[in-house]
Amino acid sequence: MPKKILLVDDEDDVVMILQDNLEKKGYEVVVANDGLEAINKVRVEKPDLMILDINMPKVDGYKAAQIIRDSELKDKRPHLPIIMLTSRTKEKDETAGYAAGTNVYVKKPFEPKEIVKLVEGLIGQ
Repeated sequence: MPKKILLVDDEDDVVMILQDNLEKKGYEVVVANDGLEAINKVRVEKPDLMILDINMPKVDGYKAAQIIRDSELKDKRPHLPIIMLTSRTKEKDETAGYAAGTNVYVKKPFEPKEIVKLVEGLIGQ
């Protein structure tokens, strides 16, 4: 059974590039286009890892990560690895990402193969 990745971004080109690269490596990819949808899909889809943008409609990536981390503690669920993939490049943004519960903070533009390597490093294939 392939490992499941929840890819959360409101930019269609980012989603298409990452989804294609991850599926070529055998991962199942589920997509959400905003933070609220991401929170709901974590509960329903139970992904092995999430790739999360910050700047999104409804609920931003910081808040989505915090809500997911809080619900993991409350429900005694295992820690979901989160790769935050964002155009926010300031140190304060990165600090806020880690404070929200992110495992890895990656700045756009990015190399898709590097994201795949990060995924493999966090959850294997």
